Amino acid sequence: QPSRESPSEAEEKTARKESSANNSDIFYRIQFLSSDRLLKKGDRDLKGLWPISHYRDGKIYRYTYGEAKSSRELNAELKRIKKLFSDAFIIKTDADGNRIR
Repeated sequence: QPSRESPSEAEEKTARKESSANNSDIFYRIQFLSSDRLLKKGDRDLKGLWPISHYRDGKIYRYTYGEAKSSRELNAELKRIKKLFSDAFIIKTDADGNRIR
């Protein structure tokens, strides 16, 4: 049976699908530390925080913790992390963990 959608309705539906696909590639993380060296698990600069991720920003490594689909989901975690790292804040990242500005 042929589709009863008009061409503009079909285009709009396709655009919505593409938009939601792009949003599914966005994650929020807590950035808590920057360093000019790559830190390993157990490094005292991490203050016992694990598991962590990092991304490079020029010559600087930026360390992140947690991952959520909305920044709101990280608010409770952010309060906890701020007790260890007072400058911690939430960033938006792509699926590979690179910051989206």
